[in-house]
Amino acid sequence: MKRMRKYAAVWMSAVLLAFGCPAKAQAAETVAPFTADQLMAVVNVQCGNISSVRQTITENVQVLDTVNQSTAIMSMTGQVVENDTVSHSVISTTMSVGMAGASLLTASTTEESYTAVENGVLTTWQKDSATGAWSVVRTQASQDRTNSAENDWTLSGISAAGAPVIADGQVYRFSGTLDASTMSEFEEILESSGIAAEGAFPVVVEVDAATFYPRSIVMGMPNLTVPGMPGMTANATAAIVYDGFNQFDVIPLP
Repeated sequence: MKRMRKYAAVWMSAVLLAFGCPAKAQAAETVAPFTADQLMAVVNVQCGNISSVRQTITENVQVLDTVNQSTAIMSMTGQVVENDTVSHSVISTTMSVGMAGASLLTASTTEESYTAVENGVLTTWQKDSATGAWSVVRTQASQDRTNSAENDWTLSGISAAGAPVIADGQVYRFSGTLDASTMSEFEEILESSGIAAEGAFPVVVEVDAATFYPRSIVMGMPNLTVPGMPGMTANATAAIVYDGFNQFDVIPLP
């Protein structure tokens, strides 16, 4: 989203150098005087101050068919905007399939929905991608669904005890492992493609050095299984980037 600003900054730096005006040097990376688990404890406390956030989710999946010696590559992107009581998600999916060097790009599909849980009532708005019409369903929310509406943006499910933290003045970064079952966004996107995401996977976490809010989580998922399809495995990378903290406290509904 901010790619043009990035390119403009690079161009300006080149102009300054050409005229003998050095651009500001990037801060060198150092090891922070605390470990990843100590940092996560602070982050999780800070997350209690978050009332709303936007999450941009990207996922790339490479499915390998060892029997037919073929490969399918799927790229998925989604955006979820959440506040304390309302969740708004837009998921756009594009699939690129390669067979024996040939490449086929399928049409992308977009799904848009809103979900609100208030006073024990679950309301869901679903947009028909063909007609643009909205359907509305209201049901009594279960206790589990009511609890899940109380969004949790903490770094739960991540194990990184004693791991070093790298600092560059802008972000803190560390590596650990993540239980996929605790990150429903990743798990649901994979399962929608028929891929099972179970177990713990390596992650790289970035935390904003000024606010101590999570900035991004990148996860690698090798050797995934594809249930019901013998001889097929998948490798995936997934990322969640957080921004817009406390800027979406009011989400207009259809």
